Amino acid sequence: MANENVLQNEAIKDFDFEAMEDLISQQLEDQIADLEVIKEQRDKIGTPESLVNAVIDAAVEGFNNNIAQQFGADFIRDNGGLNLDLSRDAHFQTVDNFADGKFAEHNPHAGEYQQKHEAMQSNFEKEAQGNIRYHTDRSGKTKESLVKGARTPYDKNRPSGTTERGTDMDHTVSAGELMRDPAANLYMSEDARIAFANSPQNLNEINSAWNRSKGDLSMEDWLNHPNANGQTPKEIWGITDDQEKALRKKDNEARQAKQNAEQAGKDEIEEQGKASRRDEGVRILKGAGKAVLMSLLAGFVKEVLKEMIIWIKEKGRKLNTLMDHFKSALSNFIRNLKENLFQSMRTAVTIVVTAIFGEVVTVINKAITFLKQSWKTVKDVMTYMKSPNHKRESSVEMMSGISKIVVMGLATVGTIALSEVVGKGLVAVFPALAVGGIADMIGLLISGIVMAIISTLIMRQIDKFIDNKLKEESSKAIIAKQNEILNLQKQQIAVVTQVEEIRKNQIINNIDNRHKEANRITQDGLDKIFAPVPESKDSFEALQADLESLL
Repeated sequence: MANENVLQNEAIKDFDFEAMEDLISQQLEDQIADLEVIKEQRDKIGTPESLVNAVIDAAVEGFNNNIAQQFGADFIRDNGGLNLDLSRDAHFQTVDNFADGKFAEHNPHAGEYQQKHEAMQSNFEKEAQGNIRYHTDRSGKTKESLVKGARTPYDKNRPSGTTERGTDMDHTVSAGELMRDPAANLYMSEDARIAFANSPQNLNEINSAWNRSKGDLSMEDWLNHPNANGQTPKEIWGITDDQEKALRKKDNEARQAKQNAEQAGKDEIEEQGKASRRDEGVRILKGAGKAVLMSLLAGFVKEVLKEMIIWIKEKGRKLNTLMDHFKSALSNFIRNLKENLFQSMRTAVTIVVTAIFGEVVTVINKAITFLKQSWKTVKDVMTYMKSPNHKRESSVEMMSGISKIVVMGLATVGTIALSEVVGKGLVAVFPALAVGGIADMIGLLISGIVMAIISTLIMRQIDKFIDNKLKEESSKAIIAKQNEILNLQKQQIAVVTQVEEIRKNQIINNIDNRHKEANRITQDGLDKIFAPVPESKDSFEALQADLESLL
């Protein structure tokens, strides 16, 4: 038995009572915090905030969808009926697309590009079906066949050669090439092409036979490709190396001059493309910016509506208290500014997506909103019915709770529909209200207030029935939590008492051990004092040393 007590004391001595005390203190703090939460939840049961928040939130969501639709539609209308497209091909007219009859339709000058293309096409012969006729030249290239008289404007003012020298004034870059070249037709007007064709940079006085043999061929194609007999112009006409070199040099100079002549038109079209894309970007940014402001305003109106509903339900309400609610709404809006900004950016993104894909995006958003609200109602009912707490309720209590959930779900869906109906009705009567989403904002205010009041009145009767039950359960939970706190407090007192008892025993043990040590030292001293006197001088000196050691 003695051994068991020793072991038990040793176990108690090794146990960390201070750590246990800290743990119990932390648990006690957690339990008190839980108690405050339960009290807060009980106090919220049946308050106006819990009845109108979902309805107002739904109204704002519907409003943001309407704003996205409106600004997206306004952008498309202002953009010439075109959806948002900031790609380069949509704004910059390229030579390749021009050649294929494709035009930068988002560019306000697209009509001019199309007219230039049609004018170029008018130079070509066409079959009965309207297809262009082609032929293959001596170099093996397939070319459009020109209509009769197409070269006349280019030859009309062209200087001529001399009969004496047997020369013609050749278009180094031929009129046929200028009429067929997409770059020349896109970047230069017909007058500019004719002026270039007959400019000193392009005209070259050469042998008449060479000129007729060359025709519409480029200088390179004419010099490099033999005729049907396999003979090159150099062999046929006896062209010297110096003459050939001069012809090629003139061709290079003429083509460089052609590029220089096209450059002004090319720069102008490039600037038109930049301006077109910039203007379209500015339009969508303006629309998105307006949407952000309207969405933020809707966030503020949401807080105002919630406070107004609370004020309407107050007993003995006065106008001065209404102002207090407005101040509270402003404070709530500022506190939730981050959330409101996030919602505003979502609305802005929806506008951009709507501008890209059309109003179908907004229709889908509305459908998603309705489905989301409907599913939320179904999910809330299922959660309510599966809850262990509610399973113990009577059928009347459970139906009351379910009815409340259903009414709230219907109210949120109805708010979205009513807001849109009111907004469109106001626009039909007062078209000016369509500007800036004013009608939608008024529709939001009216639908939010109406549906919130209706749902509040309906659920008020339901709440009266279940409120007492919920408060009773909350009170029971509070009592149970208080009992848990009391038990923890008792445990805490027991631990503290045990710790103090251990500390007291430790102090007593330390005092007893010190007394025992003092007795031992005293006894040793007395034994040395009363020991027999030594006979020798050495023994006497030793005794004296021992006495001195005791001092």
